[in-house]
Amino acid sequence: MPTGREPKLKCLAAPIPSAGVIQAGQNRYADADRNLKAALPLVSGNSTMLSYVYYYLGVSNYQMGKLTADKSKMIAGAQFTDKAVANGADPCKVRHPATPRS
Repeated sequence: MPTGREPKLKCLAAPIPSAGVIQAGQNRYADADRNLKAALPLVSGNSTMLSYVYYYLGVSNYQMGKLTADKSKMIAGAQFTDKAVANGADPCKVRHPATPRS
């Protein structure tokens, strides 16, 4: 039974995935990873947002693995990217947050 709080909670949670995407664009991969993982349950009903979250989780995890030579993080990054593609994301069309709009 809905309590009326769900829409308010979704509005309050909306900045979490955005923060993770911005942090990934700023090469703050650990922060992005934390915020994007926290956002997963909040965007589970929105396939577009879910694909973005998975894509940037993939980028963040892969880059953290690359920086620390941790192959398990790199593999996790590739798996998140695969999930993004499975959800309909086209990595060729995902705009990096630091890229200006044309």
